Amino acid sequence: MQRTEKYFEPDAFRTQCESVILAAEPDEKTGGGRIALDGTVFYPEGGGQPADRGTLTLPDGTTLNVTDVHERDGILWHSVDALPENAKKYVEFLESKIGVPIKMVSTGPKRHEMTYRK
Repeated sequence: MQRTEKYFEPDAFRTQCESVILAAEPDEKTGGGRIALDGTVFYPEGGGQPADRGTLTLPDGTTLNVTDVHERDGILWHSVDALPENAKKYVEFLESKIGVPIKMVSTGPKRHEMTYRK
């Protein structure tokens, strides 16, 4: 999966952007999940600084609350209180077709580009 473009680096005061969802994974414990975007204005947690908080608004008007942001291998993962319904339905559809729970989803052509479900 491609790295997340960090819109906050050239402009620390930028508060909005349009992005594409590259990956989404559910968190069964919280009912929320994590979303990776192609670009973001959310600063991740690191170096003692807390992550930015805010909202993501989807094209259909759905608002997701961003509760945390972490960077892993150049990809910024946005923890949200709920995943888009289509993302959950797609994983459930695949599970029903293959008959086993999905624990990992490939997010790119390289071996290490994986998303793990909890």
